[in-house]
Amino acid sequence: MKKIAVVTWCTDDYAVHLRPDKLEKCINHFHPEIDFYSVGTKQTEEIKKENPWLLKENIRHYADWMAVLSCLPFVEDYDMLIHMDADSFCIGSFDKVIESDKELIGVRNNNFLHSFSRMFEVIINFLLMDFKDFLR
Repeated sequence: MKKIAVVTWCTDDYAVHLRPDKLEKCINHFHPEIDFYSVGTKQTEEIKKENPWLLKENIRHYADWMAVLSCLPFVEDYDMLIHMDADSFCIGSFDKVIESDKELIGVRNNNFLHSFSRMFEVIINFLLMDFKDFLR
């Protein structure tokens, strides 16, 4: 059986409103075998320190990269990582997604799909990709 985790990035000031704990509860309802991690303010500051290029002028906004960077600490420990925005809902099973052989999966976000479309295979509103392909 694959070892799978869902990761969300939600700084503490947004967690009060977005309630990533509710996302965790929904996911656990359908998939209690999936681990859940919410990357908060402390971890975000650590990621920014470890990746100073995020704060350079040529980076539009560091939040554009946080979906991937928030998953990095878990890459070695899991066969599959699913990144979901903290304001997402889980209203059904992830079985189709879990059956994929991809390593990094994210919720499709229509405002950036056009720029990343060559790297992703879209299945049921999820972006599926090999993590190593993304890093190339």
